[in-house]
Order: sequence, then C-alpha cells, then structure tokens
Amino acid sequence: NTVQATTTAKPVTVTKYPLFIEGTQVTSANANDFWGDGGTIKYDPTTKTLHLNWADLYSTSNTLEINDDITINLVGWTTISGNINAASSSKVTIKADDNNGENAQLKIQNGYFYGNCDLTIKNECTVEIDATSKGNTSGLILNSHQLSVYGSTLKVKGDGKNATVSGISALSMTDCHIT
Repeated sequence: NTVQATTTAKPVTVTKYPLFIEGTQVTSANANDFWGDGGTIKYDPTTKTLHLNWADLYSTSNTLEINDDITINLVGWTTISGNINAASSSKVTIKADDNNGENAQLKIQNGYFYGNCDLTIKNECTVEIDATSKGNTSGLILNSHQLSVYGSTLKVKGDGKNATVSGISALSMTDCHIT
C-alpha cells in the first residue's frame, strides 16, 4: 500500500550579529557570503573574527560598523573606502593573519576609524588611515581609549588640518612605527 506522509519544516532561526558591512547586518545566514572586490570577507561569530582576505570595500556610508569586541584578521592588502565605526564598549584588534598575513595592510581610504574603544594593531601589519580627500575639518581620523601598536605600522594622513590621533587615554608601543 502507498502511505502518504506530511512533514512540517523546522523553522530556520537566523542569528543577528552586532556587525554591519556596507550597511548590511551580518547574520548566521550571510556571515560567509560577503565578497569584497577581488577578495573575500567572512565573519566567525565563535571567535568574533572578521577575516578580510585581499578584499576591497567601497561604500559611501559606514563601511564597517562594529558594536562588539572584534578581531579584524588580514591576509594581503585590504582597502576600505569609508569609515570603521566602533561602539564605545568594543575592543578592536587589527592584526595580520598568524599563518598567511605577514606584512598585511589595511588602508582606510577617504574615511576614519572612529569609536571610543580600545584599538590594538599587531602582527607586523600596516594600518593606514587616509582622510586627505574628506575635506572635513571637524572629523577625527582616530579616536580611541587605548591605542596599542605591537610590531606594526600605523599611518594617519589628513588634509593638513585634521590629521589627528586623539582621545587616547593609554598608549602602548613595542617595535612599531607611527607616522
């Protein structure tokens, strides 16, 4: 005999993470679906790590909006045309990938790193924040509670009026370059 059965699909639960890439919230459904121009962007919610692999992001709004602790793991050169905004309670670590990222570079072009948070740059990477074409004399290029640079390079460029690293309550440096 033929038996007919009906099943009910299990509801899909999508978890939203406190990270936005080019205005889109990262979720459990799309965390590995982001593509940068020429590279890939993936988010691991378990380790709170955003992997930028030779990725270029272009956006007129805030390219990365961070509302939680995060590690930005770099492989190769990555360009973000826009801002990185981090919430005040966040700890942001930008580092070259432990295995494949030596001398990796993150260039924030035409934008700012902005957020009253702790920022750590380490593992022989270069972070360049270039706001020379912003033309906004009231904006901060970098604003951080604690800035730590270990074995890396930090470059900050403005239009001659607003190339500022400010709001730093604690500064730690070891074997680094700041220009």
